[in-house]
Amino acid sequence: MKKTLSVFILFLSIVFSSCYFGAFLVEQNLPGNYYLWAQDSLHQLKITHSPRETSVYELVIEETVYAVGYTDKYIIAKSFSKNKKVISYHIIEVEKDLPEKNYGMSFKEYKLKREELNLPYNLNFTIVFHEIAKN
Repeated sequence: MKKTLSVFILFLSIVFSSCYFGAFLVEQNLPGNYYLWAQDSLHQLKITHSPRETSVYELVIEETVYAVGYTDKYIIAKSFSKNKKVISYHIIEVEKDLPEKNYGMSFKEYKLKREELNLPYNLNFTIVFHEIAKN
């Protein structure tokens, strides 16, 4: 009985080990070949982009992204600086392969850019990682 239990526990530890199968903690497809993902920790959350003909992923927004919202045309995101003292706002224009640098904006710059791009009012941060936001 003890041997069976030991084998079962070993089996479960292998099955639930994400490193063993190469799975990521977060893997979220976003519009336009953009991806929200983190490998081992939520503090690694970033947004990447893969051009259509390649399997190369370009870093678009560095760690630590903690809130994202999107439509077919735009992706918005909030992130912390490495020392968590500054919150940055980001807007990605999905249809552009090399989007304009609407990244790392202050809240005031972000609001002005939203108005300039005429982003819809219902585009909100719908994916929020509260574990990161609270720390």
